[in-house]
Amino acid sequence: MRKKSRSLLVLCFLFILIGLVLSQEKLEKDAAKKDGKEDGQAARKAKEASEGKEGAASRDIGADKAKDGAADKGKDDAAARGKDGAVAKGKDAQGDDHVIIVGKGGKVFTPPTIDAKVGDTVTFEFHPKAHTVTQSFFEDPCRLASKGEAKGFNSGVTPVKPQTKSSDLPRWTMKIEVVTPIYFYCAAPGHCASGMVGAINAPKTGEKTFAKFQELASASGNGSK
Repeated sequence: MRKKSRSLLVLCFLFILIGLVLSQEKLEKDAAKKDGKEDGQAARKAKEASEGKEGAASRDIGADKAKDGAADKGKDDAAARGKDGAVAKGKDAQGDDHVIIVGKGGKVFTPPTIDAKVGDTVTFEFHPKAHTVTQSFFEDPCRLASKGEAKGFNSGVTPVKPQTKSSDLPRWTMKIEVVTPIYFYCAAPGHCASGMVGAINAPKTGEKTFAKFQELASASGNGSK
């Protein structure tokens, strides 16, 4: 009887011991799962935080690049505007050049009258046979303008041979320095009286138009002086 009771006690102790061991293993597994889950969550959070930080850094870099690009573009635009302004200013300072053909197709200036600004230049291109560009007063169209010792401009007689190449035609250039009308004529014998006169900035109406200047020249009847 005692042996049987002792055997039962041993069995009960074994069952209890086995139960304790199993319980401990389960607890350890649950703890491991929990730790693994927490580690996974922590890893995901760390990854998300890292990605968020990297994204923010990328956005900052992008913003900086955009800002730098805008600044560079602004500088380029300003430089371009400055350059264009300088070119335009240089062009205005240089003025325009007006070309008048002398004696092509007869005793004429072509065009006979032009409008020019102060700072502009007028280039006279001479054609056969021989002509001049000589300044005169409106009232005396076929005589060299003079006042005291001062005299008007005069290109001098410029002979040109027939069939001269266009590139070889003589040219004479003057600069416009006043806004008042300038009248001129060809001083070759008989040319002024034939109406070979011209004007720069002549008024379109009134008593001193180009048409009236030419009429006076033709009416002089005594050629050029």
